[in-house]
Amino acid sequence: MAFDKLEGSFKDDYNRLEAYGQELRQSNPGTDMVINISKDALEQGKRRFLRMYICFKVLKEGWRSLRPLIGLDGTFLKGKCKGQLLLLKISLELKSGEALTFISDMQKGLLDAVSNVLPEAHHRWCMRHIEANWCKKWRSGEEKKLMWWCAWSTYEEEFKDTLKVLGKVDEDSVSDLLHFPAIKYCRAYFDTQCKNLMVDNNCTESFNSWILQARQKPIIKMLEEIRLKVMNMLVKNEEMGRTWQNDISPAAKKLYNDYRLMATTCTIEFNGDYGYEVKDGGGLAYSEFGVEEMHL
Repeated sequence: MAFDKLEGSFKDDYNRLEAYGQELRQSNPGTDMVINISKDALEQGKRRFLRMYICFKVLKEGWRSLRPLIGLDGTFLKGKCKGQLLLLKISLELKSGEALTFISDMQKGLLDAVSNVLPEAHHRWCMRHIEANWCKKWRSGEEKKLMWWCAWSTYEEEFKDTLKVLGKVDEDSVSDLLHFPAIKYCRAYFDTQCKNLMVDNNCTESFNSWILQARQKPIIKMLEEIRLKVMNMLVKNEEMGRTWQNDISPAAKKLYNDYRLMATTCTIEFNGDYGYEVKDGGGLAYSEFGVEEMHL
């Protein structure tokens, strides 16, 4: 009773959802707002909430300037009414998913949905969830460190060399790790269209933790608190961006300068066809790149 007085009734909020949706459409033209009612309940002459989807126009427009990487995760609600908030992608004009990459925690429902709805999209698996499964058997710090080095390998030879080192610690641990396709978690096999080397889904899971308190409230209070938190975050990021000296963020510029300094110790050898061999200063490692990739 006290919570109903403070936050309002869960039932009353569901009854006001249609009005809330209409207000969002009027105050944010171009926003997608869809509410679905249970067909089974309608057949019984009842109206029962099934699911809803919201995508603000400003977020749709902002997506065009972002790297094509989308994190997927389910957010379990903590209040009286259990359910999930799932990230949907129908508003972003993703077509069949070409040149797009998803990352998720290997939930079968998400894997099936992505492959069915966006068959041409790439799909990474969160390395932290692979670690959670793999570490049920392999728990030593050395094995975990080598497992992450495998994921962070940026070319195939490095990945295979790290597997060999891991195999010397325990041969069976390599077999268990290779149970997960390397193309799903190792940087060496990522597509080159998405210029993002993330191997975990931390951003999405951090967002879920960030809205933890909101997830305990009636649905309209929950949606409004999430909306305000995201709005304030965007304003803060915009203010920070206005302090940049140019169009490149200070963090990205520093990373670029660090790699540029490292590149001064490398040498390249043209193979006479379509590629180059690149060696570091000590000649300890090399990889081959096509001419087009070198120009990138």
